[in-house]
Amino acid sequence: MNTNVENLRAGAQLFLGEKGPVTRVQIARFAGATLDFNPVHVDEPFAQTAGMPSVIAHGPLLAGFLAGLLEEQFGFDVVRKISCRLTAPVFPGDVLRFSATVADLDPQEPDLRVLQVKALKADETQAALATVHLSCS
Repeated sequence: MNTNVENLRAGAQLFLGEKGPVTRVQIARFAGATLDFNPVHVDEPFAQTAGMPSVIAHGPLLAGFLAGLLEEQFGFDVVRKISCRLTAPVFPGDVLRFSATVADLDPQEPDLRVLQVKALKADETQAALATVHLSCS
């Protein structure tokens, strides 16, 4: 655990970490764990006929990467909510860099910190946007 949530100030920039390269094994295991065997995630020829160069990672897998980085940075007990929106497909071999900006503090909720998180691929393509709520107490 590196960062005390109480010390986060509006506008602060944080590098949360990097995940990857994403592997086919991770994607296949996630499919098994979630029972989401949509062929675009597990069947290369199918994904290619759908216009993708390869299978794509499940969106919730990216949210799981983020959750793990948040736990490493802040500790498990402070994460209250993660809302994630996918903005580009993630393929095997992609490396994701997660960074965050602390949003304006709400005087009505002084014990809450809100992070706006971006997941960027190596080519700077934004793969996901997330809003994270952290508790100071």
